[in-house]
Amino acid sequence: MLTLELDRKLESNLLQIAREEQRTPAQIINQLVGQYIKSRQSSDLPVNIAQALPAVEAFSDKDPLSLQQEMRDEWQNLMLAQADSLTDWDNAEDEVWNDAPAI
Repeated sequence: MLTLELDRKLESNLLQIAREEQRTPAQIINQLVGQYIKSRQSSDLPVNIAQALPAVEAFSDKDPLSLQQEMRDEWQNLMLAQADSLTDWDNAEDEVWNDAPAI
């Protein structure tokens, strides 16, 4: 058993909530502590998953920020390559197809 010292306003609020919900203050505190523990566990979940993942040799000697920059550069290069290939379709001769009926 644990005795809590609450300031008067908090104690008053707890008692009022308990009366409104027809529960005991202990039940409300137990529920709140349970919710707090559950939220802490769920926030630790991504960390636990990351720690459980196997190490990938390809990434072991690289700085995460430089790796992210390399990946961003790769995607940028792919987007630029696609943009160049689409310029063939962006000319006046191809405008005739804009009003063609759908099949």
